Amino acid sequence: MRRVSLSGVLCGSGWTCPNSLCRNRRPRGRWQNCPRLPASPRARQPRPRPAASLRHLRGSRRNASRFAVLTNGAEDHGPAKTEAKVVSVASMALSMADLEDAGAEEVACKHFFAHTMPIQLLEASDDGRWVASVQAGEGKKSPLLRLWRCGPPKGLDCTTTLPLTALSSVQSVAFDGAAQHLAVSGQDDNRARQNLMVWDMSRAQGGAINLIAQQTGAETTCLRFSPFEELALVSCGPENIRFWKVKDKHIPGCFVPLGATGRQTNFTCLGFECRKMGHTNFLSPAAAEKVRVFVATGDGRVVQVNYKSRKVLAVHQLHNEAITWICSNDVFCVTAAADKLVRVWPLDFNSFYLHSSHDSPVVGIDVSSDGGKVLCSSADGSVGVLDVRTHQYQDIFRSHQGSIIQAAISDVFKELATISSGAVKVWKLPCLQQAHEFPVEDLPQVIDFHPCRHLLAVGFQSGAVRIYDVDTPALLRELRPSALPVLSLGFAESEGEVTLAVCDGGGGVAQFDEAFEQICAAQCPAGSGKPLVNSSPARLLWPGSRSAALLSLSGRSVAVLSIEGKVSSASFSLHGRYAVLCADNKRAHVFEAEDGAQVFSVSWGSMACHMLLADPSLVSPGMLLMSSADRLLRLGRVSPGKSELELEQTFAAHATVPHQLLVAGGRCISISSSEMACWDLTPEVAKLLEPVVQARGDSTEKAESSPVPAALEAAAEWAQIQAEETPAVPEGLLEAAMPEPATAPQPAAAEPKLAEPDEPSGPAEPAPSALPEPAVLPEPAALPEPAVLPEPAALPEPAALPEPAGMKPDSTATSEAEDVIEEGRDADGCLEAREMIPVPHQPVARRKGRGKGRHDHKEVSGEAEARWSLELAGVQGCHVTTSQSIACQLPFRLCFLLGKEVALEDYTDDSSQPKRSLLPSPASPAEEEEWEAIAVDMDPGGRGVGALFMSPARMCLRRFADEQMEQLELPHYGAKAALRLMGRQMAITAGSCEGGSRVDVWRFGAGASIGVGAGASRGPWATAGLTAEVLGLELLRGNEFAVLTRAGLTFWRCDDECDLDTAAGFEDLDATCARLQFQSAEVPAEWDLSAEFVAIATGVAESEEPCQLVFVASAEGVPHPAQGALWIHDADDNVPLSLLPLSVSGRVTCLSSHGPILALGAGPALYTLTPAGAGAAARSPAVLDLDGDVCALRLLNAESGVVATAANTIWYFQLDQDCLVPLQSFPPAPQHMAAGVVEGVGALCTMSGDGLRLWQAQKHEALEVARLPITPQLGNAHADEPCVALHVAEDAVFCGFLDGTVLVFDLHTCNLASRTSVPLRPGSEKNRCCGCCEREGLLAMEPITSGDTTHFLLGTSFGRILQAKVGLNKVLSLEPSCFSTSSVSSIGSMSRQVQSCTCTTGIFTASWSGEVSIWTRDTSQSLQMRFNSWRQRLAKLPPLPAPPRCKCALCREVLESPPMVACFLPPKLLAVTQRNSSKLILYSCQDGSIRFQVDLEPALLPVQRLIATPGCVGAALCVCARNRLAVARVGETVDVEEAGPLPGSSSAGEGSRPSICLSGTSVWVQTQAALSRWELRAGPAG
Repeated sequence: MRRVSLSGVLCGSGWTCPNSLCRNRRPRGRWQNCPRLPASPRARQPRPRPAASLRHLRGSRRNASRFAVLTNGAEDHGPAKTEAKVVSVASMALSMADLEDAGAEEVACKHFFAHTMPIQLLEASDDGRWVASVQAGEGKKSPLLRLWRCGPPKGLDCTTTLPLTALSSVQSVAFDGAAQHLAVSGQDDNRARQNLMVWDMSRAQGGAINLIAQQTGAETTCLRFSPFEELALVSCGPENIRFWKVKDKHIPGCFVPLGATGRQTNFTCLGFECRKMGHTNFLSPAAAEKVRVFVATGDGRVVQVNYKSRKVLAVHQLHNEAITWICSNDVFCVTAAADKLVRVWPLDFNSFYLHSSHDSPVVGIDVSSDGGKVLCSSADGSVGVLDVRTHQYQDIFRSHQGSIIQAAISDVFKELATISSGAVKVWKLPCLQQAHEFPVEDLPQVIDFHPCRHLLAVGFQSGAVRIYDVDTPALLRELRPSALPVLSLGFAESEGEVTLAVCDGGGGVAQFDEAFEQICAAQCPAGSGKPLVNSSPARLLWPGSRSAALLSLSGRSVAVLSIEGKVSSASFSLHGRYAVLCADNKRAHVFEAEDGAQVFSVSWGSMACHMLLADPSLVSPGMLLMSSADRLLRLGRVSPGKSELELEQTFAAHATVPHQLLVAGGRCISISSSEMACWDLTPEVAKLLEPVVQARGDSTEKAESSPVPAALEAAAEWAQIQAEETPAVPEGLLEAAMPEPATAPQPAAAEPKLAEPDEPSGPAEPAPSALPEPAVLPEPAALPEPAVLPEPAALPEPAALPEPAGMKPDSTATSEAEDVIEEGRDADGCLEAREMIPVPHQPVARRKGRGKGRHDHKEVSGEAEARWSLELAGVQGCHVTTSQSIACQLPFRLCFLLGKEVALEDYTDDSSQPKRSLLPSPASPAEEEEWEAIAVDMDPGGRGVGALFMSPARMCLRRFADEQMEQLELPHYGAKAALRLMGRQMAITAGSCEGGSRVDVWRFGAGASIGVGAGASRGPWATAGLTAEVLGLELLRGNEFAVLTRAGLTFWRCDDECDLDTAAGFEDLDATCARLQFQSAEVPAEWDLSAEFVAIATGVAESEEPCQLVFVASAEGVPHPAQGALWIHDADDNVPLSLLPLSVSGRVTCLSSHGPILALGAGPALYTLTPAGAGAAARSPAVLDLDGDVCALRLLNAESGVVATAANTIWYFQLDQDCLVPLQSFPPAPQHMAAGVVEGVGALCTMSGDGLRLWQAQKHEALEVARLPITPQLGNAHADEPCVALHVAEDAVFCGFLDGTVLVFDLHTCNLASRTSVPLRPGSEKNRCCGCCEREGLLAMEPITSGDTTHFLLGTSFGRILQAKVGLNKVLSLEPSCFSTSSVSSIGSMSRQVQSCTCTTGIFTASWSGEVSIWTRDTSQSLQMRFNSWRQRLAKLPPLPAPPRCKCALCREVLESPPMVACFLPPKLLAVTQRNSSKLILYSCQDGSIRFQVDLEPALLPVQRLIATPGCVGAALCVCARNRLAVARVGETVDVEEAGPLPGSSSAGEGSRPSICLSGTSVWVQTQAALSRWELRAGPAG
């Protein structure tokens, strides 16, 4: 070991003690002998289950270069053997297959993705260990070269990525014989000069490749290293053959004198008279006179050139067309040419040994090292092997030449048919092996399989339709319905007969019977797109620009399907029931194919190019498959009434946009112009794609029937599929992110509800266990058709639940409670008794306050009273700020910060939902002391969780393990403290405190008291001072760790042998031993210690003797100013290994390592590196693009991990699958929240800084279904206008903004329905109390209802109350207002059921001065919004002090913290509290008098929100403070009981005002970092 001592005394073990008391201590052994950490268990790795996996990929050929080579599949240090693997190009991927599989029924392939564009060149080294692939440059992008290492276990491992920024195109790539150098030739940016570059790749396995020479010269088409001299090359090109030699960073060269031979001759390729692995750097003079170079030409000749004299010896005519490739050895020469021949020649070229004829020009060949086999690549994409000994040729696989136009699939015959220019091909599934080929001269346009017979129908540009018999195979018949191009054709079933429908470019539709005789013809109005033919029902879909015509095959118009935006693609569903139109606004609209009725719409993350919908998608759940404009294949699950997918997975395999998706036999085939890919679908997804067998009648029968039974049946089937699965941990992780299908709560034992006499009774509902989860379903007869949106009046009522203890049902005779209400009724009639929201009994935890006052009710017996409590039922969200905001370990457990708490999710169970728990923060002895979690970590086994909590005055460390908690008091490091758990007994903390920077080691349990002193058990076990600010802390093996500071890198070891010596009775050892020992690392000379360090990680290098590595990354400036850098240090020998630049697009923010894999986050992208020895190589470009800058990163194993972004999202990622699963996501900066019911499903709407989010309220959590940006609707000039109100009404969301803008979003389509600008007045001297009030502002908005009409009251900063009516298409129209007041800060209302309608019976307005106005009305007289129907009362509160800096009501500071909070408490109370008061006051709605006053606890002050539940006796009032929640029962007295702290709340001050809303018996609270659900429960009083 290398010993470095910068200060202190060097110990015998090579460690430097931080104190000077270590004298003559015994040697303790070497660092290398320390026990290593056990390997992470791999039996239950958390792998999210992908819905599809790539099985085969075939890429079409578009260039005339070699695209298949032979490689070696043996171990690097194993015995040498003949090449056994074939590596070929499949568009932008590399495919590896066994050479022995040639001619097999199915060739097993591995596919490797790293390029982002099609691969242009492919080259392999002579030993078969290295492969180079080059993707072409496009536009401003330069060509990119990747080096791949061949061998087990991966097959191909990308070790080096080399951007060729100096070149615009690449013509040739070559390896030298020893695979130590790489040569590249290409043209520079201005295409004026040819560049020749040579790279040293001796350390390429570790990622290091260096440019050693560069030269410009003549144009080159082929370049090869000489096997006879070191660093010598030979090239050929138009009219030139050159010899080159690398010397002094240049490559001087000399021409071969060609004379007349070279005039107007294009030399295409060259080879040497040498065995493939028979390279030598020394030739005797006699041998040098004999060896030759064979150079091929574009006219079929081969020129022999003497290697020593550089003279032309002979010219041989070997082919009639251009020779595309030549391979030679010391026995024979093989040539491939454009005349479709491959020939094997003796070296005298008198006559060939053998030749093989191919179907298309051969563009490349490769010969095995023993010369026994020749690998051939043809221009049509086929790859085969020619056996030189047996003269047999066998195909490995085939592909297309040129673009793939269209495809068809046959589920009966398990075949795929494709068309391209010049060929119709039939492929076997799933192996994608070519079965038949039909050459064609005309350009094919469309293709379809016969549903029963083994026939193919192909339409052509000339207007011909040809029927091919696949069994023969031969042309069966040719049809000519018209002379116009065939745009579409398809087989349709009608009344048991199969007909062929053909559409031409003029709008003509012709039908043919089973004998292919024309039976009818029709003329249709032609659209701008290509029409589609549906089988059953027999329909024709002809898309236009913004709509599509749905026609029958006879030409009769069925419906016109209109959508918002331009049509980007059109399709029928998988089994033909629905028509799907995709728009350029990233939405898909689904219509009934029978009558064109719209069913629903769904949004995606990218513009759709082709969409495939499974028919069960209307009966929750269903599957959608889509190819998008970003070249991804997307799969998602969708349910009716939702505007976004419940789960979406994306898969990348295409270089161009897939334009067609086909499904059959549990597989999906994606077709693009350059590839066809076969995907295996999981059994669960494949089952959802099966057709749903259900009766279809005429329109009359459909109108009378209800889709509810089918929906319930499909939902029950989905639930059964999920229940039958017993997934491992990774599958449970994926299902945790997948929202469960909704199931309704099982009804209590009650009598069944009978249908009303005037209503038709619907079909019987299935058993409760088969019900889906959203609230109680409406009566089947009341459900509208799927294509018709329900009217607001037809919305179902919230679920009716059992009464609370002590209450009697409404059906009983007049109870005492009803008598009380009847006596308390006033002339307004607004005190009519309402049924309470029933909740099950729950005991109350504790009481926080009690108040009494005037009460004009009769005494209510204790049996009628109920006590309310709030119980936390679920929480979601996260709070990601630093690199220590998350922690995870295997078996998979995730821990992350959630405001003041720490959240723990356990995925080790096989259940679909993880076990979630909140780890509590420390108790606060002082009310003003607020704790907040700042860092979290888990021990290597994942059993224990450690968290740092900080308050303004203190800091502590809590460890949670085995349902026990232990707390240690720490020095106050500040918010940048670092924490690492070392096993189950030790923790390491580091940071800066008042005494300077320090590192401390803490011991938990009994070991904490050893050697610390008598009675002292809570202090640090060991401590040491640091000279600079702490930047990072990471664990090494055993008891070792590394600390990164501004001064450099130090390695530390915890030595507990002193404790053992002391316990054994040795003298004076306790005073001389040092528990912490350290070594200082040598900093590279190029590294600037003043630059900004970012992250540190530790790992293990893969080598014969694995060593510990430490990685230190900088954001920028070290040593390259324009990009970050990576310092790799050997921790075992304490020596720096390398300093490498990081070619990433953003600033590096964090690192994580697992074994040899290093992952780093840079900006919003995730990168991976593979360190090896003294270097590192980028394994791939940005592996994953995320939704924000990376803040925290943890690798679980070499292929998966967890990453957190600044968008408050925690993702689980799988590198080998390119898979992302969101584990937690929550919008920052909450402002408002509202709840409602849409089609019987609870809906939540939240307004945050990033826009409007729509959620579906589920049992344990809220599922986000849509995000609606607000900035495009408001415009950039008003983008910063705050939202002042948010309401759900009329199946829409109404958003009011300060500038008077009211946006209305339809909840069915998730689109903007209307936009209204409230007329506001300019500022005046009367209203302008300071200089900032320039205009009137909208401050409050409240919905009020009268019968079937909805109005909104709009309050402004000048005290005006405007009234707006919701009209047709959700448009607001202003009307005269019935209300007026001096000023407005908030508006509220209460409603009740009157004559089967919901009507507003009370309204209040609160002013800035402390005045509350109350209006009530008697709805028994009239339901109209007339002025004389309202009665006004005033309630005076104590005057409010003026704001500290401004009296202007429009100041945003005052707007975010209103002077008073109020809400109605039905049936006749108004609850009010002021910002500067601890009183909760309840006023009477009858006369404005005070009924109750309650003193609130300081923890509930200031009150931020009030919300009440409807009820007549024992109504509940929820009191929400900044970080606390309480519930008050209002009856004879007022009892206030605190529910507990709000998850995700922050102690950061006034900027985190929570939002609250009520949905049934659930109270939803949105804090700064979480959305929590609280269940409102009731029990008997006392």
